[in-house]
Amino acid sequence: MKAGLSRPALGWLLGIALALAAVAAPAAEVPAASAQSAAPSAAETPAAPPIVLAAASRAEAPAESPASPAPQSAPPGAGAYEAHIAGLEGRGGPYAAELSEQLLGLGAVYQAHERHAEAIPIFKRGAHIARVNHGLHNVRQIPILKRLIQSLLAVGDVAAASDRQHHLFKIQREYYGEEGDGYVRAILERAEWEEEALGLKRPPGPHDSRAEGVFARQVKILDLYNLALSTIKEQDGDHSEKLAAPLARIMGVRYDIALRGDASREELGYHMQISSYRHIDPNDTERILLSNYRHGKRNLETMREVYQSNADGESPRPPQALVFLGDWHLLHGKRDSARDAYLAAWDELSALADGARELERLFGEPAPLPELPGRPRAQSAIQPPDEISGYAEVSYMVSAGGRVRNLELRAVEPVQEGAGNGPRLLIKRLKNRQFRPMMVNRELVGTGTINERYAY
Repeated sequence: MKAGLSRPALGWLLGIALALAAVAAPAAEVPAASAQSAAPSAAETPAAPPIVLAAASRAEAPAESPASPAPQSAPPGAGAYEAHIAGLEGRGGPYAAELSEQLLGLGAVYQAHERHAEAIPIFKRGAHIARVNHGLHNVRQIPILKRLIQSLLAVGDVAAASDRQHHLFKIQREYYGEEGDGYVRAILERAEWEEEALGLKRPPGPHDSRAEGVFARQVKILDLYNLALSTIKEQDGDHSEKLAAPLARIMGVRYDIALRGDASREELGYHMQISSYRHIDPNDTERILLSNYRHGKRNLETMREVYQSNADGESPRPPQALVFLGDWHLLHGKRDSARDAYLAAWDELSALADGARELERLFGEPAPLPELPGRPRAQSAIQPPDEISGYAEVSYMVSAGGRVRNLELRAVEPVQEGAGNGPRLLIKRLKNRQFRPMMVNRELVGTGTINERYAY
């Protein structure tokens, strides 16, 4: 028998050697400051997420691939933060309390250069360290979470951003209590986030299949804005100037509910079949839809009262609120009420020194609804889609009731194949569009022929 190791023993030793080499290799890359720090044991705290910098692109791409893109260098300004972070880790370990602020700054540098995928783990680590040192709901997380949410949205991870926004609101509510300007700001930020996530700042589609459903989320947004309004009234009175902004925002949501029409009822039947989606009671749906006009009318009346209480005699804002009220009446087919509101606004504006200019802006041409403070009227009656299939030339008139009449499709110019029903759907949308009509000498009037070119 020959002396030496057997073949199985050689294989075992080779495996150990390869494992030791794999462990030793990354250790050489650890900064000296980090290597000297005394990290807490696994029993004391969970392992801290590493800072993922430009090296992340190398880790994601196979090393043997010759076509792999070269790793990006750190953006300008990142080096100083990285050096400071390494020093803090060397002195206080990977959970040093001061790290959160430095990680926030480093993540912001990457975020400013649109490198959101690299910013996200930096912000996550900063928030994690803040929780380890100061508790689950400490306010030091607020600026980090806001930045993290921005980057999550930028990479399209809406679900993760929504979870972080929920946690952020919980922290703000516990910190501010259920009173004070800080609490109101937190409510409004949460409501605006829900709008942004849903896309309510664009006209919503009738069959949006995003989780929770369009209508259910609209109801949540209404609840948030109503909470902000009631909190402001309790603190500052029924006619506080602070009510103006949330009143305008809640009306934007009410318009979206009204413009979707029966789509909310159709959505109800769809979402009731899916257990992971929010279940909406059919009676609640009908109640909210039927009361939307009444509540919107009251919101606009309150807006006018707020403007009257906080504006001087030459302000156009009180009569503007009357115009918005007239628009709301008109959208719901109440033409007499709309005309009365428009006439009252006309008379009030005519008495102002600069009223003629505002009358021309409001009534000089048909205006597609809605138009609200902070939500200027659309530049076009039909907004272009994200992906344009072609263009259509149409002609139409707008009646004294703000409805489209004598609509004709004059020409179609497809720019790609597969346009399908695009022109027909565009005509249908335009036919159902509600306008604020023109007004001349205190009379609502129709228009002559209008020629437009729309994308579909």
